Amino acid sequence: MKKDQEGLGPEFCPSLSNFVQILGPKKSEAIIKDVKRRTKRLFNPEEKIAIVLEGLSGDESVAAICRREGIAQSVYYSWSNAFMDAGKARLNGDTKREVKAHLN
Repeated sequence: MKKDQEGLGPEFCPSLSNFVQILGPKKSEAIIKDVKRRTKRLFNPEEKIAIVLEGLSGDESVAAICRREGIAQSVYYSWSNAFMDAGKARLNGDTKREVKAHLN
């Protein structure tokens, strides 16, 4: 086996196809889950609103928006429902500001 520049042989740099064979299915699944958890993108409220409004505009399909943003369609629809519920609450006057105003 030819050693690479840092002195490690190819057994320490396995290809993706050998990943499961070397680590075993349980270990590889745990590593993949950990990588996904660590690389999970967090969206701030403004980004979520922009994505929901883009979906509501109808210029692009929800599926295409979700693919581009790297989110599941179920995530998009939960954001959309929360957005609509917040809008309904605001229009009905159910806000924290009004509650505080009534308390004073």
